[in-house]
Amino acid sequence: MFDMKKSFLFVMPGAVPIANFRVSQLLAETFPDLECEVLDYSKVLRSRPMTLVNICVRTVFEAGPGVLKSRETLRNSILRSVATEAWIKKWVANRVSAGNAAFTFQMQSLFDAGVPGCPHFVFTDHTRLENLNYPESEEVPRPPQKLIDRETEIYADARVVFVRSENIRRSLTEQYHIDPQKVEVVYAGSNLPGARSNQGPAFDRDPFTILFVGLDWDRKGGPELLMAFRRLQETHPQARLVIAGASPEIPADLPGVEVIGEVFINRLEQLYQRAGIFCLPTRREPFGIVFLEAMEHGLPVVGTDIGAQVDFIRNGETGFRVPVRDPEALAAALRRLCDDPEAAREMGRRGERLIRERYNWKSVVTRMTATIRSVLKDQAEGAAGE
Repeated sequence: MFDMKKSFLFVMPGAVPIANFRVSQLLAETFPDLECEVLDYSKVLRSRPMTLVNICVRTVFEAGPGVLKSRETLRNSILRSVATEAWIKKWVANRVSAGNAAFTFQMQSLFDAGVPGCPHFVFTDHTRLENLNYPESEEVPRPPQKLIDRETEIYADARVVFVRSENIRRSLTEQYHIDPQKVEVVYAGSNLPGARSNQGPAFDRDPFTILFVGLDWDRKGGPELLMAFRRLQETHPQARLVIAGASPEIPADLPGVEVIGEVFINRLEQLYQRAGIFCLPTRREPFGIVFLEAMEHGLPVVGTDIGAQVDFIRNGETGFRVPVRDPEALAAALRRLCDDPEAAREMGRRGERLIRERYNWKSVVTRMTATIRSVLKDQAEGAAGE
């Protein structure tokens, strides 16, 4: 079926997050008869200073001088700019016009890499309008309509939009009015390599150690966690809280809290292995890969009733979900896990099984591959019948 096709084009905004690399690698393995041609456009633009300067100038003209307030703001604006998208589309169109592209595939919906006449697939974990569905959506301004229209075109022009969770499927079909037949939930995977293979014995765990992993302390619900932990210590003084990623100030009268700060992957795996509970009471979350990492390590997880967490945090089965900004409910969930360590361990085992069955990148790419092959087969049969 691929006699006339020699490659597929994989477009991503950068090597980080690592999911971009994992998906491209696994897609290449599942289509061995096609060459995987990758455009990491962040990397390519850095290697082409004149092109980057031109796009930078056009981005400032498009978005205003406010994008120059920091290097990170400018970088994010460039990655999302109309000028960058036009450059991407030209690059992809040149490759497709050569007649050797079976399909095109892009990570995220920051740009449109689709070209007419070539099957195009999008894999995204979020939408702009999904931000309006969070409990604190009044704090988030509605995006300009021109951005929503541009984003809608990306989804509408794709042959299939793959998403990581049910809430994003609903966002696409209800907020962007995309045909439900074009949207497929394929889930996501952990980004830690070989986590369970190196895990120590279960008895090394401390069932009363609670692990938090996140850089954005406030958005990830850190303040609520501290309040809940203070309440928990009233009944479980042996409880400990380990904070990795963020480096918040801890009240002097709150014992049992250890702030690790930013950590490398090998150190993070050790923290997962030694903890008894994972807790991230986040207020807003595109997906929450750290939950999958914790579940991969056999931990019961405590999160909030938002986003993708509703899919994988199954109350009483793999952990507990609580309302956003509710320290009392959070303390109650943590107390239930500390009261019954064996039940907590069983929740961790269920979560680990869910990771093996559904939430891993191999399973994700297997689902996408089946759909892509079906689309290519239909297109080949349609061309043969003309």
